[in-house]
Amino acid sequence: MSDAVGLTAHATRHDDRVVFHLSGELDLATVPILDRLLAQNAQGDIEVDCSELNFLDSSGLGVLLSTSKSRSITLVHPNELIMSVLDITGVKDLFRIVP
Repeated sequence: MSDAVGLTAHATRHDDRVVFHLSGELDLATVPILDRLLAQNAQGDIEVDCSELNFLDSSGLGVLLSTSKSRSITLVHPNELIMSVLDITGVKDLFRIVP
């Protein structure tokens, strides 16, 4: 699933977890893409491949935080920018992070 405004996203199921592969920018304009993927894959723990995610704003972070209330989320390969957002907002400890 992709959008012209800057996010490519798809999900793959692996046993009891869903891996979301995100590439580009997760922001106010692209959050609906992730929302749709989450709705289509409503069961299991979540692993977010952040290796190609180059921007995260408060809207994208909000979706991850609200989802983390009901499902375990692991962020895999977040770059310095993503880690900075998590540090500044004080939510880094709410996610499992795999460098």
